[in-house]
Amino acid sequence: MKYEFNFDQLCPATYAFQVIGGKWNLPILAILSENDCIRYNELKEDCLALPERC
Repeated sequence: MKYEFNFDQLCPATYAFQVIGGKWNLPILAILSENDCIRYNELKEDCLALPERC
């Protein structure tokens, strides 16, 4: 059985995770929340420094 989501009824956080998706969404959001301003290459380096099993 396939479940269909009505995105209008989801809370904003759930909707954001549905749009972002993937295993990297939480690590990237954590890095972004720790920095006021970060460039793409800095974000990429921080992601590469994360453990393999995030």
